[in-house]
Amino acid sequence: MSVSTKSGDLQFASLMSGAYGSSAIALFFLVVDAVRGDLLFTPSFMGQVVLFGTAPADITSVRLDAMALYSLVHLLAFIGIGTVASWVYSRSSVLPRNVVALTASILAFLTVGTMAVDWLLFPGIIDGIGRIPLALGNGFTSIAMAVLVYQTFEGPIWSLRPQTSGQQRANV
Repeated sequence: MSVSTKSGDLQFASLMSGAYGSSAIALFFLVVDAVRGDLLFTPSFMGQVVLFGTAPADITSVRLDAMALYSLVHLLAFIGIGTVASWVYSRSSVLPRNVVALTASILAFLTVGTMAVDWLLFPGIIDGIGRIPLALGNGFTSIAMAVLVYQTFEGPIWSLRPQTSGQQRANV
């Protein structure tokens, strides 16, 4: 299949993949925080570090103002990431046209981006969140974003309707 050229697909994929990504990682960390017994700690932690300049080691409690403000910043950041992913996918002739390659590309972008933010701007933020939960959350988020971008430009990943033999040959 060729990449969709319909007007508005890039904008739709940019906004929605960003919203899906932001929601996916927020939901993931809601579950992680609930299991840890410290509900809403992660978005509050991020807000306190990123927006209020608190050192990661000094954060011991949830601040709802930090959580609320960070949630808005987080959504806007993910819309930016979704825009980059959608634009690159829609314009690239190098990136393979499958959801697995797109997921891996988004995961690599999120991982490198998170490491750069930790190294350059907010040292200790990765350790404060936890390396394994962060890696799993980024993976979950990458899948959500990649599925939305792929389906916007390429069509459904799978269909419940049986294909005729002509359709099966065309999709190979």
